Amino acid sequence: MKNYYYKGKNVGILKDNKEYLTYRNIKHFFIKYNGFGISTTILRELKDKGCERITVIYDSGATQKLYHAHPNIFYKYGTRYEHGEDIQLILSLKHFETK
Repeated sequence: MKNYYYKGKNVGILKDNKEYLTYRNIKHFFIKYNGFGISTTILRELKDKGCERITVIYDSGATQKLYHAHPNIFYKYGTRYEHGEDIQLILSLKHFETK
């Protein structure tokens, strides 16, 4: 397992180089894009390592839901968003698989 950090905060874990798990809550949800973002720096590394699935574990406060997508889906359908020096790709919920 490998932990990923941004500005000192743990933002996700890569398990067996195959699945990236990231925990999100309401403040991480992009209302304008109806989805979640991943840093392009992290996406690049996940792709280079052969990661097959990104799982967003979303806790709304009332419920918890899992959203899954292959890293390539972020590149294909994601919307570029610049946040200071960090560039993210925001993927709309319609492009995630849910469980």
